[in-house]
Amino acid sequence: SMPEVRGVANGTFEFGADMRACGWGWWSRDNAGTAELVPEGRSGSRCVKLAHAGDKDWALTNVGRLQVEPRQTWIATAWMKCSETDGASLDIVTLGGGRTLGWSTGSDGVDGTAGWTQVRAVAVIPPGCDQIYLRVTGGGKATVWVDDVALEQGKTLAPPKPKVKVTGW
Repeated sequence: SMPEVRGVANGTFEFGADMRACGWGWWSRDNAGTAELVPEGRSGSRCVKLAHAGDKDWALTNVGRLQVEPRQTWIATAWMKCSETDGASLDIVTLGGGRTLGWSTGSDGVDGTAGWTQVRAVAVIPPGCDQIYLRVTGGGKATVWVDDVALEQGKTLAPPKPKVKVTGW
């Protein structure tokens, strides 16, 4: 299986002979588009290149899963660049008991034409959530390169204070 770092499998895209064996999976609603490993990463290393010409939504999903607890903060980062793209974002997906609670509890992205940009999606883990994973998503026309995807933990929020019943004078 793919090496995972804090719930992200192969965030550098350096492992795996091809997309089928790299820890990431491509999907598009119109069964169009491609995801391929290319030697065009930020530091001359490998990255993934997504190309989609349709007008519907698409997603590149990571196989990694991270166990989390409510009130934790998790920060997902990635480097992305794009050309004539309707929009592409890095999303933190929240799960509870195997069911999806939120498709983009945290999200950040790029659009249009942009050079390598670090995106930063922040999610505060909601009640009932026990796992998160990452996706790169968009809709419509896209040519997007993605590299160095990672998750790091931020501050945990204090538990809510108990409500004090106030009685009248």
